[in-house]
Formats: sequence, structure tokens, C-alpha cells
Amino acid sequence: MLAYLKKLTSFRGIAQLVERRSPKPQVAGSNPVSPAIILGGTSLLKALTFFKSVIDEAKKVTWAEKKNVKSGVYLILIVTTIMTIFVYLVDLVFSWLMKMFLG
Repeated sequence: MLAYLKKLTSFRGIAQLVERRSPKPQVAGSNPVSPAIILGGTSLLKALTFFKSVIDEAKKVTWAEKKNVKSGVYLILIVTTIMTIFVYLVDLVFSWLMKMFLG
């Protein structure tokens, strides 16, 4: 028996001899039990119904006015510019202090 196992394991590892089972026995595994229907049938109908409901919900959304969006963008640009200048000045001060102390 040992010689038989050595012969088997010389070509492949012992782990490959073990039967592989799904960690979830209630799941059928990676091979589909029944193939998915891509076109036709209920899958296409469900997809169309989903996209129709997405469009209906998008129509219900209250979108911001152009004036509010523009003012928000300007505010973000101004705050970003101010913060950039602040970080640049702090960097200059720290680099000057490092040159003073380290030579």
C-alpha cells in the first residue's frame, strides 16, 4: 500500500488526491445547476423592469439649481486655494527652521 501511495504522490502532491468539497454543502458549487438565461425568459424581463424603475426614481430626484452648483464650486476653489497657500507658507517656515538648526 505504501509503495502505491508513493507512486501516486511522485507525480502529484498529496493534497491533490483529497476530494474537494464546497465549504457550504447547501451550495451546489461553481458549476451551475441550471445555466443562466441571458436573453429572453424572466431574466431579461427582470432587468428591464429594474432599469425602468431606476429611470422613474431618477425623475423624482430634486436636482440642485445651476446657480447653487456654481456658488458651491466657487467656494470649494477659494477654500482650496487658501489652504494650499497656507500649507505652502507653513512648509517654508519649517524648511527655514530646519536650515537654521541643522545648518
